[in-house]
Amino acid sequence: MKKLWFVLFALLPGWALAAPAVPHAPAPAPRPVVLDAAARADIARIEDYWRAITTMRADFTQIAPDESVSYGRFYLQRPGRLRFEYDPPAALLLVSRRGILTMIDYDLRQVTRWPVKETPLKFLLGRSLNLTRDAVITRLDRGTDRLSITLMTSQDARDGFITLVFSYAPFQLRYWEVTDSQGLVTRISFTNLVINQPLDAALFTYKDPRPEVHRRKR
Repeated sequence: MKKLWFVLFALLPGWALAAPAVPHAPAPAPRPVVLDAAARADIARIEDYWRAITTMRADFTQIAPDESVSYGRFYLQRPGRLRFEYDPPAALLLVSRRGILTMIDYDLRQVTRWPVKETPLKFLLGRSLNLTRDAVITRLDRGTDRLSITLMTSQDARDGFITLVFSYAPFQLRYWEVTDSQGLVTRISFTNLVINQPLDAALFTYKDPRPEVHRRKR
């Protein structure tokens, strides 16, 4: 269970203060990539793809920095809504709605919240997407079968960064990697991707595991 907490915190602001200490060299501060005409065309393709998405659901496989593997289901509804639902024995849930990212641990009966805008997920959940305006683009790789882009929320390496990888045929999201301030990488791959089909609004709610006296308004 601690491994999953460690992985989930890679998405969250200030996570390194709460995660287990892992000896590792700090990640160097990356520099913004120089965008030529071809790079701008690639970025426009990514933006067009994501802007056309209203909902997404998929199965996911998560590989932690220690190479442990977990599975679950992923749901997204733009703008603002997201759900990572982990398979047993994990009792963890990650839900985003109304600008807040909430982590629920049903084993510990604990609920923790962060503003989405302070996490790398803000690029995926926003109402609009303008990567050259809203992100620091530090890498753009164009391969024979895939296109990847690495983004930061700021130029501070301590915030970590996210790499989105897309296939060409068809052009769609295949996986993303979140790199923390120590250079540790968590990969989440997606299969059975379904785009722009209705999702139940209940997916973006959760059952609060805390005693009634400790609950706050969601």
